[in-house]
Amino acid sequence: MGVRKKLLQIPFFTFNIPMTNLQVITSGVLLILWIPLSYQVFFKQPKENKEAQNKLADSDKRKEELQQQLEEAQNKLADSDKRKEELQQQLEEAQNKLDKLQKELAWRKAQFKLVWMKAPLYADWRKEEFEAGGSVMVPEGP
Repeated sequence: MGVRKKLLQIPFFTFNIPMTNLQVITSGVLLILWIPLSYQVFFKQPKENKEAQNKLADSDKRKEELQQQLEEAQNKLADSDKRKEELQQQLEEAQNKLDKLQKELAWRKAQFKLVWMKAPLYADWRKEEFEAGGSVMVPEGP
């Protein structure tokens, strides 16, 4: 202990404190500083880290769910586009068929009229073609 006391009496220290008191003071100050720091490091930060990790995991799950929903919506949109194209093709086919049938009907009407004109019952044909309208004759008064 003699060497330690001599080291403490170097002019660097302006007061003469025995080593044991200096150790007690230093260890007390360090303990006072270490307690809140250790609480922060060992107890509070892990809880905050766990909460942050949980939030991050939840946000990752939510992100995955939203990506799946987006993919499903895109698939539905693609399916609806395909369905729309199919319906458009069916509509065009139906329109073409209708046009073809209307042309055939017009042709058949023309053929029917030609045959009826040549038939001996021409007057009956004129009755069918030109129907008499309903008219009422009102006699004029005096």
